[in-house]
Amino acid sequence: MQNKNNTDKDFFPFIDHWRWCLYKFASPKRIRNWFLKKSGTQAETFTFSRDLSASNSKFFVLPDTLEELSVFLPLMRYLVSQKPDPNELLFLGPKKFSTLLKRLDLNSYYQTYDPAQFKYGSLTFAVIERKVTDRIWDLVVCLDPNPNILKLYLIAKAGSQHRVGFQNEHNYPFLNISFNGSGNKLLIDYRNQLAGQLKIPTESLRPFLAQDAISQISHNVILLNLEPSITGEVWTPDEIIKLSAAIGASYRFLAINPSSTKNSLSPTLDKLGIRTAPGGASFQFFIEQLRQYPGLISLNSPHGILATHLSLSPILIFNGESEGNLSSYVSREMRSKISEKKVQLNNWLGTLPKKEA
Repeated sequence: MQNKNNTDKDFFPFIDHWRWCLYKFASPKRIRNWFLKKSGTQAETFTFSRDLSASNSKFFVLPDTLEELSVFLPLMRYLVSQKPDPNELLFLGPKKFSTLLKRLDLNSYYQTYDPAQFKYGSLTFAVIERKVTDRIWDLVVCLDPNPNILKLYLIAKAGSQHRVGFQNEHNYPFLNISFNGSGNKLLIDYRNQLAGQLKIPTESLRPFLAQDAISQISHNVILLNLEPSITGEVWTPDEIIKLSAAIGASYRFLAINPSSTKNSLSPTLDKLGIRTAPGGASFQFFIEQLRQYPGLISLNSPHGILATHLSLSPILIFNGESEGNLSSYVSREMRSKISEKKVQLNNWLGTLPKKEA
């Protein structure tokens, strides 16, 4: 994942009003400098306190995509689990995440916005700016690898001496502390470094699975999530064949693909008689599938991670980048060795509720 220039010439940060019409012809650099001056932020030397965990009040700017947000959900849940004062923790993000964060009990700390109304000069933006600047935050963290100029402006206006973000020289001095990362693991590396600075226990970054009762199970069907992992890995036909053989005759697969990513597994699925669930890639459709069927097998994908947090079904996640072995969250050292995981898979199948006669 590469950081894009966050003052893209196609992005206009002002409302459509005569007052700002001249800025339609302004260069991205000029607009950036206008917001930098407006924020009152200057490029200056400061003493970096290594103990960011001592920060009492924290303001987080969330990314715009579910794929990126899923990486940070364990960190967010840990922070909320410490029961901070509602005035000491704030997550800012688009309204499309509202349903998800409400299900995860994070909504009390979530300030939403409509991206279409998130423009300088709008009432929506004025309300958000007022909420952000009502106090001086001890720590501001940008979880968006590609923040636009309005996000950078709010980060600077928050008044914190410690403004953390992804490494990108263009974001300075809006952001003045950066963590490194590379390639497909950029988000994970960033999250882990941030968690280390905040002294968040490593085990808290693993997906949490509560053994909740499952109601209205209609079939002994296991959902197979075809979505690629957050590091770009995909299922291979050989892996699907081995998994199908491992589950035996007691269960059968129903394939789902909650992302818009195309896959080349159709011939293999047809050969094995595995049908694909009809429906879109919406979050609500994914939740409905989890409620209906007894279990889910997935790579460490965005929706697989969300499933573990939502705790709606027993989950078995295969992933070479796994950080632990917790409940039904099973790590895998090498994805090519699914057959060696047959014992683990069968043990997991034994935990699934059976269809009533």
